[in-house]
Amino acid sequence: MKAALPILLIVAVGACADSGASEAEEIVRATLSDPESAQFEDVATSAANPDVVCGLVNSKNRMGGYAGNKRFIVTLSRKQAQIDPGVALSPAAREMFGGVVDSVAFDRLYRESC
Repeated sequence: MKAALPILLIVAVGACADSGASEAEEIVRATLSDPESAQFEDVATSAANPDVVCGLVNSKNRMGGYAGNKRFIVTLSRKQAQIDPGVALSPAAREMFGGVVDSVAFDRLYRESC
């Protein structure tokens, strides 16, 4: 019986991790132009914050071709996804557009969160 307890604990922890990853994938899919085409890689819960899930997503763009892997960050409690925009804005443009996240800001956030 003692040997069964650690195995059950490992299975339970694995189920929680899969649940967060699955929820994060659904949140990311909701932001895509072709959600059904989404392919996910390296999806993992942040070691620094269990409310954050990071990974890579590749999906079809509006032209029907795959756009290539893009990094994403999901905050589960807010059900909010941020996908790397792949565009760097000048400091003046960042100030003009206010809360817009460019690739420089996203990169910093990704390194801090993931």
